[in-house]
Amino acid sequence: MRAILTRKGDYFVPLRKRVRLARKAGADLMISIHADAVKTRTVQGASVYTLAERGATPDRVAMALAAKENAADEIGGVMLSQEVSDPMVRNILGDMAKRDSLNSSQLLAENMLVQMKKVDTIKYKAPKRARFVVLTALEIPSVLVELNFISNPKQERKMRSSKHQERLATALYEASRNFFRRMGLLDSSSMVPAS
Repeated sequence: MRAILTRKGDYFVPLRKRVRLARKAGADLMISIHADAVKTRTVQGASVYTLAERGATPDRVAMALAAKENAADEIGGVMLSQEVSDPMVRNILGDMAKRDSLNSSQLLAENMLVQMKKVDTIKYKAPKRARFVVLTALEIPSVLVELNFISNPKQERKMRSSKHQERLATALYEASRNFFRRMGLLDSSSMVPAS
């Protein structure tokens, strides 16, 4: 696996640009990594989010469907060279692509939580759904990971530790690897253990 970062330093990249960068890179998955903050300084724990269904507009569904269609020879017996002019068929294919994407993202999120639990406290035991812009590339399984709360002084110190950062990175890597294996995209016989 090869990681591609959306930035090389500590500066803001607009949310929609992050999605465009993932698409341009041909990403097989997208992990948006954050540290949360709230007024209550004792709150702690990691959480993982996927896109809420209402966060996917028909235009995004159409773009995701086009990307999936361009990557495959056939979808449900419809040749890609044929134009789908029937709006009902387009809607059905769009709904299928959206459902497939949301299910893949859910599986990725569940893998993230399993691995994150090995490193630190988890705030929510199951993935949450939200309408984050960075999760709108429906052709790419996407999750937003809140590593913990920087508003909690103890957690902030821990997250500054290079040793803890390494453990978090390993958890994200292992979750990604497990996801690819479960999706049949990674040959488990050729996998090398993470160091």
